[in-house]
This record gives sequence, structure tokens and C-alpha cells, in this order.
Amino acid sequence: MLKEKETFLYRENGFAFHVLTPAYRDAALVVISRAFCTEPTTSGLAEVRPEMTTHFMDWLEFVEYWMDHCSSNGMSVVAIDET
Repeated sequence: MLKEKETFLYRENGFAFHVLTPAYRDAALVVISRAFCTEPTTSGLAEVRPEMTTHFMDWLEFVEYWMDHCSSNGMSVVAIDET
């Protein structure tokens, strides 16, 4: 497992930016899934077609499919609030 100092990229405005690793996979999964629940395009679609309303668990399932790859390819970044 990579040490924190090996994943650190930079600090700005109270956030530390790190390469996403499997250690933060689940936390990133939950944050991304929760964020998609409130996306304007998601809620807009639900207003037009109520049967297409999505919920947290729908997004969790959808995003989870890619998380192993995204948390191990060295290309994804996570911002950690240090304040």
C-alpha cells in the first residue's frame, strides 16, 4: 500500500490533494454517488419522467462498477479537507 506522502500532490485552501488509492475507494464511492443524487440533469429528468427517478443506492451501484479501476490506476485524485 502506498504511504500518504507517496500519494500527496499539493495543498490549497485547506485541502490536501492526493492520488486516489484503494484506501479511499469506499469513501470516494459514497461521495461521488451522493453528489450525483443532486445533479441538475438527474433531478430534471425525474421531473419530466418520474419513473426514471434515481436514488442514492442506484448511483452507488452504478459508480461502484468502476471504483476498483479508478482507485488503482493512479489517474484519479481525491481532495481531503484538513480544516
